[in-house]
Amino acid sequence: MKILISGATGLVGSKLVETLLKRGYKDLRILTRKAGGTADRFPQRLEIFEWNPELKKLDRKALENVDVVIHLAGESVAEGYWTQQKKDRILNSRLSGTSVLIEAIKQLNKPPLKFVSASAIGIYGDRNNEPLNEQSKTGEGFLADVCKRWEALALKHGITGMQSAILRTGIVLSKNGGALKQMLPLFKAGLAGTLGSGKQYMSWIHIDDLVNQYISLLEKDKIQPVYNAVAPTPVTNYTFTKTMGQVLNRPTFVSMPSTFLKIILGEKSQLLLASQKVLPECFMQEGYSFKFKNLEAALKDLLIPLKDF
Repeated sequence: MKILISGATGLVGSKLVETLLKRGYKDLRILTRKAGGTADRFPQRLEIFEWNPELKKLDRKALENVDVVIHLAGESVAEGYWTQQKKDRILNSRLSGTSVLIEAIKQLNKPPLKFVSASAIGIYGDRNNEPLNEQSKTGEGFLADVCKRWEALALKHGITGMQSAILRTGIVLSKNGGALKQMLPLFKAGLAGTLGSGKQYMSWIHIDDLVNQYISLLEKDKIQPVYNAVAPTPVTNYTFTKTMGQVLNRPTFVSMPSTFLKIILGEKSQLLLASQKVLPECFMQEGYSFKFKNLEAALKDLLIPLKDF
């Protein structure tokens, strides 16, 4: 199986490449903006191809005889303040990257068998304690709008013979970056606590499970168009905070009111305050076996090695 991956140097992409190599997948291709510096980041020589989605540039050789495309590239949502320029980059990076890939695939005599793209549970908007599955209505707001347009390009392409799937990803827990990296300094300093009311639901997933879910779609004959890539046990912000504090043996008495977060972060505060109780119904129906269903077990796996107080 020949696999092309965009966003391979990111948090999820790098772990995916590492896991695929360990499992014996050898025909991996990487799409990157800077081919020269990318090759050194991987344990063995991979095929590296350059692209620039904003300029609609893509080395067409990257797609020759490819069986599966995994599209992970996109501007980070969590980093930086949400100025209008930042929001434009968040949207355009997703639309331009997906569009360039789809248009290039349309020019092939033989398209890939599968096109698997990242998306986010932000598509559901702020939904309080409503259980959300893949059939739930989408929500409102900036992130929801970004995801709707992103998914439309990835799913409604009209390419005969190519199955497409979207993984709506929750909060990815990893020791190498992402949410935990941002949270850890406050917890270590004993300054962590609930955000806003603490009642908002956080739908999380251990990075090992997320990567395994991507790989499971590679190995299936038939895939669904939409999957929720989250653990089956969403928790409130209060529960998440207390659990992380217990794992790290650190106090969690400090709370940050919603008003304060909105003043400091502006529109970006929705990342912390929106409530999304998302369930991975499709993966569960297909018999996917979660490595980490329990938040405490997931956090212990990731954080105990980092306890260097």
